[in-house]
Amino acid sequence: MEALAALQASLFTDDEFAHPGTNNVDLRKRPESIYERLLAEDKKRRNKILSVETRNQLDERQMDGFGFNLNDATARVTRYASGVLSPAYWKAYKASGRPLCVSATELGEKRLERVKRHVAEGGTLLVDSGAFIYMTRAEAMPWSTVANRYFQIAKAASKDAKVAFTLPDAVGDQAKSLHALKNWGDRLIQCVGPDHECLLPIQTGELDPADYIKRAQKVLTKPFSGIAIPCGAAPMPPEKLRDLRNLSPEECPQRIHLLGISNKKKALATYTTALEDVWPTADITCDAVEFRQDVGKNELLTVMRGEIMEAIRHKALETVDWTELSHDLENATHTRLIEYINTHFPTSAGDDRRELIASLENSPIMVSLETQAFHAALEERFGPYATSMATYSTITHKVPRLLNDYWANHAPIEPSLELDQASADDNDHSGPGPQ
Repeated sequence: MEALAALQASLFTDDEFAHPGTNNVDLRKRPESIYERLLAEDKKRRNKILSVETRNQLDERQMDGFGFNLNDATARVTRYASGVLSPAYWKAYKASGRPLCVSATELGEKRLERVKRHVAEGGTLLVDSGAFIYMTRAEAMPWSTVANRYFQIAKAASKDAKVAFTLPDAVGDQAKSLHALKNWGDRLIQCVGPDHECLLPIQTGELDPADYIKRAQKVLTKPFSGIAIPCGAAPMPPEKLRDLRNLSPEECPQRIHLLGISNKKKALATYTTALEDVWPTADITCDAVEFRQDVGKNELLTVMRGEIMEAIRHKALETVDWTELSHDLENATHTRLIEYINTHFPTSAGDDRRELIASLENSPIMVSLETQAFHAALEERFGPYATSMATYSTITHKVPRLLNDYWANHAPIEPSLELDQASADDNDHSGPGPQ
């Protein structure tokens, strides 16, 4: 729809961040039936997002998904964001400057190109082999594909990029891990090259960690940069990490990544405490699907996304040329009407069907179908953008400018919850742009 394209141009800028539009259109140009219905729906949604309980969650997010205060030194544990391969989440986390974590086996062509651009621009990245996806069928693991993707990513990385890769393993099976390491370990290290890290995953089993590392060194002819500890699928018991004190820095680099710790705050604290006892100066990183805790009914990210869509919808009601858009909505609404009749009146035909259509044209059902068509048009064009902006907001603990403007014009904001102008100006505009 060209009318929505104009709205998109008013919201989005070339630098991947969004600004609210400035053009207004006389309210009389809005289809009244749609507008009145949307205003009624707004009240319910706005009551949720503007409640002190929900808005205070932004302040509570000063404690991140791992329980660390954002103002404290996160230098002890560098957190990589995983589960971010969809364009909407990728844009949000990349815009926030967070290190990213991806799995090689999940990289299709478009995703791979996105990852290569990230490291070419000097980004920080951890590339896991993706062996956890094949944990019940390790023999099917496509190591040749993994090697190719490792090579492409390493080759694309600029000198400023910080990139780490995990070496071969089989989740929960030391014997199969050593077999994969023997067949593919040196090749993956060669694909990665000398400028990036290669981390050895330490699976749990009969061998203690130190013994497993020594066994791995015997099947490899090339050195590795550190170790990776599984904390999600087939986790390494934290108490077993005490065995690492039997290795000197010369025997094993004291660089550790905690795999799949997610947002388990107590688990992370347990692992880091165990590691501090044996390797107090170790460089520790971990990865997490951080947004998972904020997604779902009445959860912050989901509610924020819904409110962003409401702000966009109101902007559409104020700025869109409804003369142009009405034709598109009529077609979409007619399609929904036919689907409705086919579902609820499957035997209607001929004159009866035509009379049925005529009787529904000015009914509440038609208003509902028209509203659904309007929602669907906005969701198709702006849905990924709303997801990005909502995610960016929960990461940065800031309210997007788009919502500040919307709330200021459509509902009172408690003074204690408003952002000062300096904070807003420091927030890189209001979030990442559309995919």
